[in-house]
Amino acid sequence: MNGWSELDEFLRTDPRDVGCAQAMKMMHIYADLVAAGASVQERYPGFAAHLRSVRPVRRGLRRAAGRIARRG
Repeated sequence: MNGWSELDEFLRTDPRDVGCAQAMKMMHIYADLVAAGASVQERYPGFAAHLRSVRPVRRGLRRAAGRIARRG
């Protein structure tokens, strides 16, 4: 991706996106849902929309949730 396409992607925010502040409050819920195998998209579509728009956070959360699930 060049700088312009990254900016374009950033500016195309899903209107359901709950934003960073709300997403931060829900991180523990996300981890629990992923560890339980539940669908975040179905239960919290605004949170899922935020994760789609913030790629590095999404990757980090998936890794953390995977570690939690393995500890079980």
